[in-house]
Parts: sequence; C-alpha cells; structure tokens
Amino acid sequence: DRHLNQFYHCEAELRGDYIECMDVAEKLVKFIFKEVLKSYNKKKVNFKNSNFGLLDIIISKKFPVITFDEACKVLEENNLAHLIHKFPYGRVLTNEAEIKIAKLIGKNKYPVWITKYDRDTVPFYQMPDPQNSNKTMNADLILPKINSGSGGETLGLGQRQNTSKGILFSMEQQLVKHVDSYSWYINLRNKKDYQTTSGFGLGIERLIAWVLGLNSIIDAAIYPVLKGENPAV
Repeated sequence: DRHLNQFYHCEAELRGDYIECMDVAEKLVKFIFKEVLKSYNKKKVNFKNSNFGLLDIIISKKFPVITFDEACKVLEENNLAHLIHKFPYGRVLTNEAEIKIAKLIGKNKYPVWITKYDRDTVPFYQMPDPQNSNKTMNADLILPKINSGSGGETLGLGQRQNTSKGILFSMEQQLVKHVDSYSWYINLRNKKDYQTTSGFGLGIERLIAWVLGLNSIIDAAIYPVLKGENPAV
C-alpha cells in the first residue's frame, strides 16, 4: 500500500528553476538519511527488512537523472511498454514502471530522478519546457524497491509558470473548474517584483516506510488520520 486517507507532506517553495530545486531536494533527502544513520548507530533498532545498510552508499552518490522520454524508451527496450499507460492527455508510468526504472537505471540501489513529464499529466502551474511545449520543467524522485519496502515516486517537484496567461492556458487545456478561486495565485505573476520559483513535496510516510523496509505505508503512520474525524477522540 502506498496511499493514506491523509498524509504528511514536507513542502517547500524556492526562488530559482527546477534544476536548483532538484539540488535542494536531493540534499534534503540525503540529510534525512544522514540523521537516520546517526540515530541508528547510537541505538540499534530492530527492523529486519530496513534499508539502513544502503543509506551511506546512497548519500555518497549523485542521484541519476533521466528524462521521461528516456525512461519510456528504456522500458520499451526491455519489453515493458505495457507498464506505460497512454491517455489522450499524455503518458503515465505505473508504480511498477517506476520500480523497473529504479532497477535498470539506479541499479536497484540509488534513487532516480525522472524529469520533463508529458505536460498535461502534471498540474497546470508547472512550467512548460521552452524547448518543447509538450513537456514540463518538473521532476519526480523514484526510490528503488528493496527488501519489503515499497518503491516508486516519493518526492515531486516543478518549476512554476511565470505568466498569468500561461497558467490560464494550461487551466483551460486541463479543464480546471472554478478558475476564479485561483485568481490570487494567478495574479502573483503580475507583481513587479515577481521572480521565478520552484517547489517540491516529499511524502513523509512514504520515506519512512522505505527507510524502515515496511511493506505498507499504513505501518509508517503514527496514528490514523481520517477526514472529518477528530483523531484525539
């Protein structure tokens, strides 16, 4: 299981492009791994399927980067094209496809960045690639499936659109409803001191489940969080 009714998200919005954002996000993930190692070395914790032993190796290497098109090509060359789901609005990788990419590109050891997804498979606020308007300046961090821990996308990021016109065009193309509700966000682009930003979201329970080698993300949740219910009751 990789989904919760509600989950914790570590989110950041930074000045700069998506390449700079990838650098910050990768450093954050490695910092977390370093802190986990420090704690683990001080006090042994019994998680028989954990990925503790790989963390120092992962920290020492720059994560491989591959474009979405390159990822699809790798899958097709390995007779795994059926793991690419095709829709009128673009191609989507299944979780199994992500795991295969981590195995083929990351040697089933290193997290892998997949960049520049098909434009309308990502949110409207992501910046189209100036060199190919059918792609976006975004990236997902894919963790390998090792031991019993689930692998796949754990962190997603992207560069934000710079113009209100561009955002409105993407919203129309993606059939976004209640456009007026986003007016405050769209109008930020018209501020004279506006600068390009990028942001990311890291799934906390997914990362915890992966580090500890837990088979289900449910086991990484401290307590159940249900919509409309008070967890304290």
